[in-house]
Amino acid sequence: MNRSDFMKNVSLIGLCTMMFPSFTFGEGKKPSQKIGVIGAGISGLYLADILKKQGHKVTVLEAKNRAGGRIFENEGFYSSPIDLGAQWIHGHDNEMYKIVKNNKTPTYVDKKNESIKFLYKGLLLDDFPSEFYQFINELQLKTPLQNDVSVLNYAKQFSNDSDFIELIENVLTDTTTKAERFSVNEVSKMTQQLDPVDYQFKNTTMYGFLQERFVKGLKEEIVFNFPVKSVDYTNSLIKVSNKENQSYEFDKIIITVPITVLKSNAIQFAPLLPNDKKKALELIGMDKGLKLFLKFEKQFFNHSIFNGKYAGYYIDPTKNEASSQGLLASLIMGIKAEMYYENPQKAIENYLKELDANFDGQASKYYIDNLAQDWGAESYINGVYSYTKPGGTSAREIVRKPIGNKIFFAGEAMNICFDYGTVHGAIDSAIQVLKEFQ
Repeated sequence: MNRSDFMKNVSLIGLCTMMFPSFTFGEGKKPSQKIGVIGAGISGLYLADILKKQGHKVTVLEAKNRAGGRIFENEGFYSSPIDLGAQWIHGHDNEMYKIVKNNKTPTYVDKKNESIKFLYKGLLLDDFPSEFYQFINELQLKTPLQNDVSVLNYAKQFSNDSDFIELIENVLTDTTTKAERFSVNEVSKMTQQLDPVDYQFKNTTMYGFLQERFVKGLKEEIVFNFPVKSVDYTNSLIKVSNKENQSYEFDKIIITVPITVLKSNAIQFAPLLPNDKKKALELIGMDKGLKLFLKFEKQFFNHSIFNGKYAGYYIDPTKNEASSQGLLASLIMGIKAEMYYENPQKAIENYLKELDANFDGQASKYYIDNLAQDWGAESYINGVYSYTKPGGTSAREIVRKPIGNKIFFAGEAMNICFDYGTVHGAIDSAIQVLKEFQ
């Protein structure tokens, strides 16, 4: 396993999409039903698209005034639109890649991960230090543990060196939480399979593709500004209402809202959700965090940086296009997010200071502005994406289990193949629901 392979592994990319072959919507067609989809993120849109093609009467109830969920864009900050949320297509052996190719939307292989330099013990390295690979090898040999522990707990048993512990925290920077909250058994499974390359859209954003491919064709089906307040499945028809007591009735519903919404009890269920689901929900976390962009007058950097003290990494998120400006982005999550929220202005100063130290003071010299998409403060989302707490290996199986043949669950947090936190993982969870519909 080399550095490039590992970077793909720990980014939660495509570990078992092979379980879900491409779905053919014409097979096993059943009588038309009234189906409600709660949430217009990628899994909800995918489901609505397929179910509509099957001939069902579909209504998508979306709390916000736009579709996409954690897929969104900004058009004015940089010279071209930038994705504020999900951006990359991870690998080619998944449904998302197939959809993009079938749509004939141009993409290209993004090789920016190959230029990452690693900060460790004051040195800028071309690869992870050897002790990191030793740790991963031991982790894979000794797990799964009968009594699951946190990644931090396990790492401290391996080494108490502060630089090593900080490296482990930053390796988990894409998992939206701190090492003390993440299951070591889960991380072990994520690092046991190599993954393919990443792709970016050439002439659009992930958000732009979503609007063109899904939202345009569902204009009549999506109801915006309808935050669901209650779901009553006491009777044969399911009644779904908002706080103004506007309601719809469905034969079946599919809930695709972020797990923070389910955990907050923002949706009242009657009857109540089963106790095993409630307990399992507590073993799945979703913390606050942001996607940060730093804009510069010129591109003074020719590589990315991983394992920063103030940000887990700084990477150029732009497409392979000419621009007079430079842009660096980072997912600020876990411990880094706590540092940011404590004093955002000071955090920006620290990011520039860190970049200056590695690029001869050019960051401060050419700095123009910053843009922070704070997903932790985004209404009806309130977090980045899900992770599994120690002891929660089976939690997603329990949470996503349908209630009777009436209520189904999809979304990135409902993915049971370690692909949570990804677009294709959310789609795969939707495919599993469709299989259960058949």
